[in-house]
Amino acid sequence: MRGGYERSIVIIASLLVACSEDPRPTPSAPPVEPVEAAADGYRLVELGDAGSISGQLRWTGELPAIPSFDARTDRDECGASHPSRALRVSGRGGVADAVIEIVSPSAGGALERPAQPVTVSREGCRFEPHVAVVGVGWPIEFSSADDVVHTSGTLDGRRVLDLGLPRAGASARGRVREPGLVRLACDAGHGWEHAWLRVLDHPYAVVSDEDGRFRISNVPPGQYALRVWHEGWLVTGTRAGRPTYSNPVILHRTVSVSPRQETTVDFELSQQSAEIAGG
Repeated sequence: MRGGYERSIVIIASLLVACSEDPRPTPSAPPVEPVEAAADGYRLVELGDAGSISGQLRWTGELPAIPSFDARTDRDECGASHPSRALRVSGRGGVADAVIEIVSPSAGGALERPAQPVTVSREGCRFEPHVAVVGVGWPIEFSSADDVVHTSGTLDGRRVLDLGLPRAGASARGRVREPGLVRLACDAGHGWEHAWLRVLDHPYAVVSDEDGRFRISNVPPGQYALRVWHEGWLVTGTRAGRPTYSNPVILHRTVSVSPRQETTVDFELSQQSAEIAGG
């Protein structure tokens, strides 16, 4: 996981889930049993004295204008335009959809599979959720409420999912077999439509909620490097009909977790954060 993810957090590996005009239905993939995965050298330990890390990602300064993108195709299904979802700030200044994670933990709890698969749906020609955390090998349920065909995509030039969502009500399952940062996108006229999956082999990563808040539970006592990843929001141009954005914004903090205590740490984003990250 280690070197590969560090490269992918900068390079941004892309998984293109495209929309196609091919009307032929594609059978849903059968459910797949995930494989167990753990980081190299990662030790499972007792969590009786575990603490937690919580906080909020806040916006500071003036908010930039949020651009909207005209729908060039499927307007009956998608609507005339869609605002960018690259930056979502609540009325109280909290920033949603950032990944907060412990960097390369050496020990901790098991990465437990959820009772139900993580679901990524397509509603109104956009992915929901916009950012999600999933485990290596976990089944992911893809579904569509739109009568627009979807096809599969690749990660680092390799096909990792083979899906077909030809109509409203269609669904399929897939999984990602290695850690990394996966970009979901539609490249057939729905340029605004994208989302992200952070795939990991340990349980210490979460997504900030609608008000920017986060909480990482069951953390063994110790000192950790905490990282915040935000996708970046400045539109820098277009490529293949899709808007391109500035580089992800990465924030770091060292935190100490005491036995059975909650450590609080807050982060800030601003327009300057994206300008520093560049594009």
